[in-house]
Amino acid sequence: MRAHLRLMVLVVLWLVPLVSGCGSSSKSNDGDSAQTGDSVIRGDIQLDTDSGVGLDIVTPEDTSLPDDSSTQVDVAPVDLSTEDSPIGADISPDTSADVGASQKVVFVALGDFGTGGSGQLQVAAGIKSYCDQNRCDFILGLGDLIYDSGVSSVDDSQFQTKFETPYKNLDLVFYQSPGNHDYYGGAASISAMIAYTEKSTKWYMPSTYYAFTKAHVDFFSLDTYQSDNTTYYGDEIGWFKNALTTSKGTWRVAYGHYPLRSNGVHGDTTGRRAQFLRESLCGNVDIYFAGHDHNLEYLTDYCGVILVVSGAGGGTRTLASGGNQIAGFGDQLGFTVVTIEDDKLWFTFHDEDGTQLYKSPVRTKIKLDCGADGVCDGRCASDPDCSSQDCTAGNSCNIHCTMDVDCRSDCPCDFNKDICEPLEKGSTTRCACDPDCMNEDAAPCKKDGHCDSWCPTGTDPDC
Repeated sequence: MRAHLRLMVLVVLWLVPLVSGCGSSSKSNDGDSAQTGDSVIRGDIQLDTDSGVGLDIVTPEDTSLPDDSSTQVDVAPVDLSTEDSPIGADISPDTSADVGASQKVVFVALGDFGTGGSGQLQVAAGIKSYCDQNRCDFILGLGDLIYDSGVSSVDDSQFQTKFETPYKNLDLVFYQSPGNHDYYGGAASISAMIAYTEKSTKWYMPSTYYAFTKAHVDFFSLDTYQSDNTTYYGDEIGWFKNALTTSKGTWRVAYGHYPLRSNGVHGDTTGRRAQFLRESLCGNVDIYFAGHDHNLEYLTDYCGVILVVSGAGGGTRTLASGGNQIAGFGDQLGFTVVTIEDDKLWFTFHDEDGTQLYKSPVRTKIKLDCGADGVCDGRCASDPDCSSQDCTAGNSCNIHCTMDVDCRSDCPCDFNKDICEPLEKGSTTRCACDPDCMNEDAAPCKKDGHCDSWCPTGTDPDC
């Protein structure tokens, strides 16, 4: 990492355990309860402030949303650690449903909403209109909860003007996941957003990443902003893998701010964040919801995972492309409603009035067959039928492959940020489509401050 390109501020935050469900309420139109999940997870804050790294720089077409600033986040180091900080996930089953009865969960997925402007108010009214007539249990907040730069303290008036007031007519809990704009306020902003869980009956964010269970569905809230940091990446992946060991739900739903794939202005997530999302999602969850791009998108499945972007909660932008897309709505305010009933899942897109724009096909939960049946299931942690022949283009993404073009929409051999990758494991040929390999080095395979991992082992001192 080059010193003249990067300024890193390290802030480590250890959370004090929170009582499950504190300060939260929820609504179910048919009388079923939707209690807060028993989940208090460690959260770390580590701000990578390199201009252009971790900060998305784009000029929005909708003036109601602020520009994603390229200003560096400058936060003095703060140690907020406590000796009794909790580590690991506690995913407790939701016992509200009768054993043997049909199990159903209905929720709204909504991102990029915290503007306090007319767009947010319109969408809030649309959700109210829909949920008055249909079942709604809770809302997944997909990041950029408070524009432009998060909040300054737990008593910041923006919690009222950009959250409580716009959603005052909604009796639903928001299970929040932080976005890049929330992190632009630094450690104070994220710490306040976590602490606000204890003050609000609607806001729930006990950590920057956490898990909870509703009926037969396990939910995983991911901190995709900080996943760009190497240390934080390892901590969160470790937590996630541990959480999976306690996951007993029929369905697994993950959500966060950055999308793995998108046809919006920001496009597909790349670099270390993309690697984090692949490692987290592939073979582990059924569906992933994200925001960041301000539109509604249903993308083609990736490594067996359903991908949905729902970032039109406060403003809109056009769709930049149409690849990898089943349905998409640009320049359209709106939200997503998701229904998971027994072994069936489907979702609908709605505009700011609550009117349905699109309904997805009904997806049926298919039990994985990870045994020797002659068919490689790339979603399995271990399948004896998986071999190198399954890594060719045209098949489903096989997470066991070193390189599988079906696992990435742009470059199959670019897995790590700031490193020029080899074409494949053990190869001395560099990956031609890796952005880190595009420019010829001043001294290929020699010390020049750039790791050429495609060089023969031990020949490049920068590696």
